[in-house]
Amino acid sequence: MLTPFRSFSLIALCSVAVPALVGCGASDAPQLADAGGIVFFKGKPVASANVLFIPEKGPVAVGTTNEQGVFNLTTKNGKGAPVGNHQVAISLFEETGEVADNDAPEAKQSPRPKPLIPAKYTSHLTSGLKATVSTDAAANDFAFDLAE
Repeated sequence: MLTPFRSFSLIALCSVAVPALVGCGASDAPQLADAGGIVFFKGKPVASANVLFIPEKGPVAVGTTNEQGVFNLTTKNGKGAPVGNHQVAISLFEETGEVADNDAPEAKQSPRPKPLIPAKYTSHLTSGLKATVSTDAAANDFAFDLAE
């Protein structure tokens, strides 16, 4: 038999649990569109660079360039990038063997990466790179020609 306290507890539990289970369904996910492009530095394709599209709303889209500098974007929600405006960051580093923290014990020291493209491009706040992803996938082929 349910006492008034148990009845109230059951109602309270259901009022929290049911919305949590139903929660963020597919209708809450941002619309994604196929997107990608190519990255150049000094007129040459950039291989193995990480490309990030940071949207105004929704998950970050990421890609890595191949030997021809071509990348395709994906998010945690699937292939593509959220439709809308994005700030872009591109990074490419080389391990130098130098350590980043001379005060850390030797076991915790990590190699200091050397940027192979100008460091300003590694942050969406300083890169100056922008892109608008459209629902029309044919319009989502972006070219970034990085300068010094």
